[in-house]
Amino acid sequence: MLSAVIDYAQSRPEVDKTRLAIHGVSWGAYWATKMAIVERTRLRGASAQSPPVDAFFQKDFLMNSLIGNREYLFDQVPALMSIIEGANNVEEMAAVFPSFSLVKQGLLGQPMAPMLVIGGVKDTQVPIDDLYLLLSKGDTPKTAWINPQGGHLGRQVKVWPDPLIFKQVIIPWLVNTLQAENAQAERSH
Repeated sequence: MLSAVIDYAQSRPEVDKTRLAIHGVSWGAYWATKMAIVERTRLRGASAQSPPVDAFFQKDFLMNSLIGNREYLFDQVPALMSIIEGANNVEEMAAVFPSFSLVKQGLLGQPMAPMLVIGGVKDTQVPIDDLYLLLSKGDTPKTAWINPQGGHLGRQVKVWPDPLIFKQVIIPWLVNTLQAENAQAERSH
């Protein structure tokens, strides 16, 4: 579906086809990370806030961290089950969930578009180990903004709220990445 969005954007005459980027938050950051790999030649960059990568999808994390998670606005496990085909209860989810791992899919470690990876060490929804794993894989250096006092998405109450992270971290990185000259040509070689 997201590849179709890129197809559409590239079909538009007013869009510079060499300056496309994606930004994802939480579950959307999973997709932004996956797109940075599978669509690396068509994306100038990908920004991912708290991307689930591997440990998030393991039964241990599901049972010990996601069930009953109080940081999430709703009941996280039922919310996830509602979007995952074949997961109608926790045991079915535990059986299906590992297939989403970018490691299990053989994607992590493949060439990828430049990335901005954002997160908080105290995140209870996506393990910081997933971000560290992502930062250590691929063929392109990544930019990281990891808040040692931050929770999910790198947020820290009254210090780093969403609008401030967006304004001071994400937007400047996206602008710099999209304005970089010859970035696309360098990645194709």
